[in-house]
Order: sequence, then structure tokens, then C-alpha cells
Amino acid sequence: MMTGGYRAGRGGTWRVASDFEVIERSGRDDTVRNMNIRDILGLVTSIAACLCAGAVGSIFMRQTIHAWYAALKKPPFNPPSWVFAPVWTLLYLLMGVAAFLVWHKGLKKRQVKMALVTFSAQLVLNVLWSVVFLGLGSSLRGLVMICALGVRVLLIASPNICAEL
Repeated sequence: MMTGGYRAGRGGTWRVASDFEVIERSGRDDTVRNMNIRDILGLVTSIAACLCAGAVGSIFMRQTIHAWYAALKKPPFNPPSWVFAPVWTLLYLLMGVAAFLVWHKGLKKRQVKMALVTFSAQLVLNVLWSVVFLGLGSSLRGLVMICALGVRVLLIASPNICAEL
């Protein structure tokens, strides 16, 4: 079992934390940030939820990637197919981190709740785009979904939602 305290060392001050705390080396301003077990579970849950949404979307992509999507006329700057899986995985991972950072501000704040509801709607629309565009093979419906996603992005970036985050 660890006990609390501070230890000076090369590169700054380290905080020795009690059980279930992640320790960060303090920077120049000697601030210490602790993540308790609840925070760690929140981060893991946020990332897992986003990666699951990406996995659901990829199920629909796998069904059409070699037939319908391969036959589409694409611009010359279209990236090769092997790029999509790592890039989308990274994007969904970063979305999970972003959701956690907002959640970490405190669910009691109205702006946090609004931001997370908007974020969740965005995540659902991301999955639905995969279903509509890739799963159903509908370019027109995919365009409608992209427009809806654009509106959600504008809402997420809205000063009214993000004012006190």
C-alpha cells in the first residue's frame, strides 16, 4: 500500500499517491493531476463506446467495400484502402478521449450534459452514415447523412454549448 507525499527528483516533483491513483510528474508549474479509479473507468468507457460505434460501422463497410464501393468513381487523391482502418480507429479513439475530457468537467454542469448529448447524437449519426452509405449503398442518402453530421459538428462547436467547458 502506498502512502501520500511528494518526492523531489530530476525533472520536477513527483507526487506519490494513495491507492488507485495514477501519478503524473508535475511540470514547471508544479501542478499535480490525479486520476482516481472512477476517472480511469470513465476514460475506458468513453473510448470503448466510441470504438464500438466504429466497429458497428465497419461491419456494414465490410459487406460492400469490395463490390459497391470499389465500383464508385473516386477522385485521384482518394487514399488507398489500407489507410481507412487505422485512421478511423485513431479518430474513434480520439473521440472517446474528447468525450471523457468533457465528462470529466462534471455531469452536474448543464453545458457538459448538453455537449455529451450532442456528442452522442453525433456518434449515432456516424454509425448511421456507415449503414446508409456503405451498408445500403446509397450515395444520396449518404449525402443527407453527411449534411446532418455537418449540422451536428456546428452544434458541438457552438459557443452556447461550449461556453463554460
